[in-house]
Amino acid sequence: MRRLTAGLAAVLVAAAVTVAAPSAAFATKEQCAGGANGFADIPDNLVGVTVDQRSNSVTNLHLMFGQVNGQNRGWALLGSAPGTRFGGDSYLVWMDWSINGGYSWMQCGPFNSRAGLATITSAAKDTHPTYSFRAGALVNGELLLTGWH
Repeated sequence: MRRLTAGLAAVLVAAAVTVAAPSAAFATKEQCAGGANGFADIPDNLVGVTVDQRSNSVTNLHLMFGQVNGQNRGWALLGSAPGTRFGGDSYLVWMDWSINGGYSWMQCGPFNSRAGLATITSAAKDTHPTYSFRAGALVNGELLLTGWH
């Protein structure tokens, strides 16, 4: 009986850890661009209001909100250091979108930088009072994440 109880307890703890752990669903660029799933394509240099930002020595990551196609939307923008441009496609940017405050989310992207550009954006998602957004980037192996907003 003790073995059964201990075994059952282990299963329940494992199940609770699985349920309690935040999780992400990943979308291809095609699943969150071109109007899919409420996302809109935007120019790589579109600037809105920065609500959160993370920086390192070579880039600045912004979580932006603004008007896109007549709707309030959120998006991620990754900019190269002032006065520089991206040298290739090694920089990645994405936006995470959640309907439960970041407990679980959908990741839109990543989108690659292109040589010669100074900024790259994710697709933009329409806002709603129950939605939360977070910007993310991978720069030279370093992960940058804004907070949830």
